[in-house]
Amino acid sequence: MRPGIMRSVICFRHTFLRPINSDDPDQRLLGVSDFPRKLTFGDFEGWRQPSLTYRPENTGHWRIDDFEYANASAEDVSVGLRKLCKTVENRVLPWVRSLTEAGELAQIKSYGEDAWCEKRWIEDYETFLSRTPG
Repeated sequence: MRPGIMRSVICFRHTFLRPINSDDPDQRLLGVSDFPRKLTFGDFEGWRQPSLTYRPENTGHWRIDDFEYANASAEDVSVGLRKLCKTVENRVLPWVRSLTEAGELAQIKSYGEDAWCEKRWIEDYETFLSRTPG
């Protein structure tokens, strides 16, 4: 973090997934590494509905969006933040609502790098799906 810059990463995980440092899926303090999906606002740009493939970013390094506001006017900052909010409302949330447990399991299995956290997430998804009727 630097003065005048807001850093962001959009994280997604199903609530039953265990954090990487705990077996308690209800642990409240989560870090970016606890989330299989790490996305940026740039992933949701464009006019098409995002079709985002799982991208392994499990080494403690992930892509980040920077929003520079140090030399911007209050109006420019307000416009930029409204744009980010609209992206969340109109692009991120609909995409999140489209994700299924079986789909996320398939994504991690297909595109994962066989990292230990991915093995843990696969185990959690398989356990969840084995207990789900239907």
